[in-house]
Amino acid sequence: MKAICFTFAMLLGAASFVPQAIAGKADADRTLGEIVVTASAQEASTKSLPAHVQVIAREDTERAGIRSLEEAFERYVPGSSRSQPGAWSNIGIRGMSSNASASSVLGDRVVLLIDGMRASTGNPAAIPFAIVERIEIVRGPSSVLYGSSAMGGAVNVITKQGKGDPNGEAGASWGRFDTAKANASLSGSLNEKWGMALGGSWGKSHDYKTGSGYRFSNSAGSSADAGVTATYRTEGTRLHVTGVHRSLYDAGSPGSVTYLTPSDRVALHYSRLSAQLQTRTDAGHSVDAGLWGEENRYKFVDNGAWTPGTSRFTTDAAGTRLVGGYALGKAGRLSLGLDYIHSREKAHGTSVNQPDAINDIAGIFAEHRWEGNRLSVISGVRYDNYHGSLRSNSGIDMPRSSKSYGHMSWSTGATFWLTEWVGVKG
Repeated sequence: MKAICFTFAMLLGAASFVPQAIAGKADADRTLGEIVVTASAQEASTKSLPAHVQVIAREDTERAGIRSLEEAFERYVPGSSRSQPGAWSNIGIRGMSSNASASSVLGDRVVLLIDGMRASTGNPAAIPFAIVERIEIVRGPSSVLYGSSAMGGAVNVITKQGKGDPNGEAGASWGRFDTAKANASLSGSLNEKWGMALGGSWGKSHDYKTGSGYRFSNSAGSSADAGVTATYRTEGTRLHVTGVHRSLYDAGSPGSVTYLTPSDRVALHYSRLSAQLQTRTDAGHSVDAGLWGEENRYKFVDNGAWTPGTSRFTTDAAGTRLVGGYALGKAGRLSLGLDYIHSREKAHGTSVNQPDAINDIAGIFAEHRWEGNRLSVISGVRYDNYHGSLRSNSGIDMPRSSKSYGHMSWSTGATFWLTEWVGVKG
């Protein structure tokens, strides 16, 4: 919790020193493609990017009756996400996946972002869907922008900014296996400068049956989540603050259909607070600065014969991201950025099979983007320094150790449009 409070205080203090910039925005030509913010260091048209980017808009999910991020992935990106008993869900792209455990700072190959900033979990179930505005999915390596955890791709969950007239919705449902769900949300502008969004959901279900009619024992559980955003806007400057919390209460952890664990239980509590400050100038320059902090608590109750007892896994993480964009006229656009992540992982109990760990990851990167009438070229390079230390706990007895190493990655891609609708990317 200290990391979250410290993160919030730092960004609010820094905001008072950032000069307001004046930016004029012109309407984008529809032939340029949709504007996205994940596949490049700065916002860009999908037509100018060599990466494959998919956008899942809020309007699409509302029409489909989708109420969670897992449902959105299953509907629009078949095979990219799988839900598992015990609240474990992860994201898979091209054979690589995010890590759904309490900590995924080093274990990911698909990175989960919230408003363009790293999440310490790869579990999309941790994010309240009520405050999600859109989802951007980048298929393919994104290591230059987000580090080695994005080798398979990146998923950016963008939260609501509270635009337009205030509006809200509420709903409830009941279905098979005594599944009950309820949700409510409210969002909109308070005035010309302030916008807000808030919402939450609750759900429970009993043991479910497989397609063949087999009852999957110990798969019941209850969950609740809530989220809130506040956005302050002036001409050329935006401050966006997001807070989320999700809890899974005393849920079953049944194992596999073949090897059932009929009485094991799990509980999950995830909290995040983040703040992002963006400025744009009329000369085309930009600064994006963000801070975030998270708590991730996971409890596992093993009622089996081998290692009965309770185990607790805790991850506290905080990070910052700073990106400066510079317009170079006909020479294109240059972006320089840095990332820093600090995490602490602790485990205690009878089912612990990993040591405690402290990780520090610092990265710097540069990206150049040039766009012509038909040809667009984007190149980037990144260097990351990793420092980790391991310590003993109740399950692992080992001498304290630490290690540091560096890693460099680079990428180059181009897009060439033969006609307005036919192009080549690579």
